[in-house]
Amino acid sequence: MVNLYAQKNDITMLDGVFSSLIQSYSDDVDKYAASSSQVQYVQHVIANIFREGGTKVTFEKFGKSDYRSREMREAFRMVEKSMLIKLIYPCTSAKMPIKPNLGRKPRLHIVDTGLINHALKIMGELVFNDDINETHLGIIAEHIVGQELLATGFSISNDLYFWTREKTDASAEVDYIFPYKGKLIPIEVKSGSIGKLRSLHQFMEIAPHTFAVRVYQGEYLLQKAKTTSGKEFTLLNLPFYLVHRIGQELDKIV
Repeated sequence: MVNLYAQKNDITMLDGVFSSLIQSYSDDVDKYAASSSQVQYVQHVIANIFREGGTKVTFEKFGKSDYRSREMREAFRMVEKSMLIKLIYPCTSAKMPIKPNLGRKPRLHIVDTGLINHALKIMGELVFNDDINETHLGIIAEHIVGQELLATGFSISNDLYFWTREKTDASAEVDYIFPYKGKLIPIEVKSGSIGKLRSLHQFMEIAPHTFAVRVYQGEYLLQKAKTTSGKEFTLLNLPFYLVHRIGQELDKIV
């Protein structure tokens, strides 16, 4: 794919490559599924996951189907084993150890963001937008950060998590939490001012440390910030292109 783009310098010519990749995953299901029914379930998941990438998923009737939660959950597990997706579960604590709540809806992460862009037909929009946060309601920006965080672990088994308040009706949610030297560092993918990072502020209220990260399309910047209760913390504003160095950048300030 990279070689084709290097030769033709035309991003639209990659559509055929993306389509063939997705079709190959679907065709290979027959080799591993235990029954014809399971083939059907897994192929349904593969056909629908790319349009749902970056969003929370409900297993019951996933993809506007009549399939039950148990059938879809198992199909998702099989697709996850293929290393095509990651299911990101929320945590409600702001300190180690990480304890994901498997009873809540997971966020669907496609390992290759390009497959989402292809499925949604937004490749050109992504390339030509001045602010990546404007693409697909900011979902692509969050997804790219997740992809970079997965890569920092140097292991395909590396996991991602996000944070939400313990109350089931709470709306506060931090895009990612990053385990770093015994701390859970909150990461928000946002444009705009510090004051708009409400969920990150709520996380910092209960966090036993004073460090947070905002990833955005801007310059590298360290800022002092305060929560609504007056707790001071250090906010590392990190450009997208430096997400892969998040550990090294935290080393400088923690």
